[in-house]
Amino acid sequence: MPMDSESSDTDEFAEALSATDGSGASAASRLRSARAKAENKLREARRAAEEMLRSGADTLNARTQDFDADEATRLFKEAWAKTRSQIEARPVTAAFAGLGLGFFIGVIVAGGRR
Repeated sequence: MPMDSESSDTDEFAEALSATDGSGASAASRLRSARAKAENKLREARRAAEEMLRSGADTLNARTQDFDADEATRLFKEAWAKTRSQIEARPVTAAFAGLGLGFFIGVIVAGGRR
């Protein structure tokens, strides 16, 4: 929202509060007007937020339609089968690789703690 409209709304509200005529009708009228403007701005903001959420949800939906869970499961099973066959073919090398990976992860997790 532009700053000018916010300051003009604040000025109108201040004028309404400071208006003093005998009946107070002018102040009440200005307060009702300021309230109506604020409610309209809130409705507009709500509509804009809803539209942004709908747009984001539509984009997310479009991107996830391309994702195929069955294909991902199949690829994971193939990768696990290849890994398992390599471990069975070279168990000592796999053990040292696991130790090295564990050491590396430990160094990263520990960070600069010394």
